[in-house]
Amino acid sequence: MIAMRPENITHWTDFNIIDINNAYGDLLSKPSNMITGQGADKSFRNQSELRNYALDAMISTLRPLVSESAGVLGQRLGFSQTIEWHRDIPLAGPQVVGQALSPSLTIFADTVPRGNLATSMVHVSKFWRSMDIENGSTDPIQHLGLYAQRSGSRYTFAITDTEVVVIRFHSLDGRETGAQWNAIPRSACGEGTLTINLAIWALIMMSLNDRHRSVVEHARTVPINAWSAHDGFYCNYLSGRRLSYLPTGAVVLDQLI
Repeated sequence: MIAMRPENITHWTDFNIIDINNAYGDLLSKPSNMITGQGADKSFRNQSELRNYALDAMISTLRPLVSESAGVLGQRLGFSQTIEWHRDIPLAGPQVVGQALSPSLTIFADTVPRGNLATSMVHVSKFWRSMDIENGSTDPIQHLGLYAQRSGSRYTFAITDTEVVVIRFHSLDGRETGAQWNAIPRSACGEGTLTINLAIWALIMMSLNDRHRSVVEHARTVPINAWSAHDGFYCNYLSGRRLSYLPTGAVVLDQLI
């Protein structure tokens, strides 16, 4: 576990459909990248049953879409990477020290050394749900925070039978860690809706920018809606997307974070 206080776990307000579309809308506009939800809630008897159902469905849907999007994003940001999805394998990479941790799912770039993109864990909602965060619970956020530190990626998510909770970590003064989160209901679906598959896809796209992947101070953690101003265009810090206008909700940063 890592040291976390409830007051340092806050809502991730810019993780929303508008800011994600502004940053990555050109990738989402491709017909093959229509990212749907997973439908209505389903009951599960135990965590193992949920893991098999939720992870298998998510991976089969997102693997080809992430691969295609990563290819386009790689041309823009200057990388070429194969994305791997593995369940219950020990974390590896330059940041990994001490006892090996095995997230429920690790998504990583097949590079040397390994570039971890996102980690995840699975919980049955009768034992944990995002409402518990509102009530001051720091578990399993603390556990995911340890994954974030060891993996070298600030992006994680928790999967339950009713929702997906996306979490982005940052460091605070001293040795404490903070987090921002947003919960997406499993039932979310339809055009213009932030679904659980779209949310996880967006996390991976953000993490593919290795300049903004590791856990850093909150002031240096780039928001999704951060843009830089140039002569005749604006550029999104995370996606590198260029627009001739400043989109709704965008924040212009004067210098690179």
